[in-house]
Amino acid sequence: MLDLVQQFLSAEGFILARYDGSMSPSECEQNLQYIENDMDVKCILVSIKAGSIGLNFTACNNVILLEPWWNPAVEEQAFDCVHQIGQLLPVSIYKLVVQDSVEERMLELRNKKQKIADTTLGSSTISDVTLGIEDVRCLFQVVV
Repeated sequence: MLDLVQQFLSAEGFILARYDGSMSPSECEQNLQYIENDMDVKCILVSIKAGSIGLNFTACNNVILLEPWWNPAVEEQAFDCVHQIGQLLPVSIYKLVVQDSVEERMLELRNKKQKIADTTLGSSTISDVTLGIEDVRCLFQVVV
């Protein structure tokens, strides 16, 4: 997904940086410096797994999540890289999901799973929420 977005943004004339697991550590560090020091850079494309731990993106203030993760804590950890001490700008977070996609169905399951966890931990009283094999199968259904 990052490749597609990068092609589109580059074609539209955006100057951007990138940080993902396919890059060497020196390339990642170079791009982090690029976003911090070059005012022309308007966007950094970050893989959620590469950018969710131990990074500081206070030079950024808009986050657009394109690929939701099964574990919402991973997403929150990634968002926290922008919400850090030193952030001087208001932060906006956008989550985009393609309609009738695997990601949309995965989020439905994730929400169901969260309700089960809330019930188990006593913060909810929903008693008819269960996950079964049909829930997993729905991830791979073709929507016509």
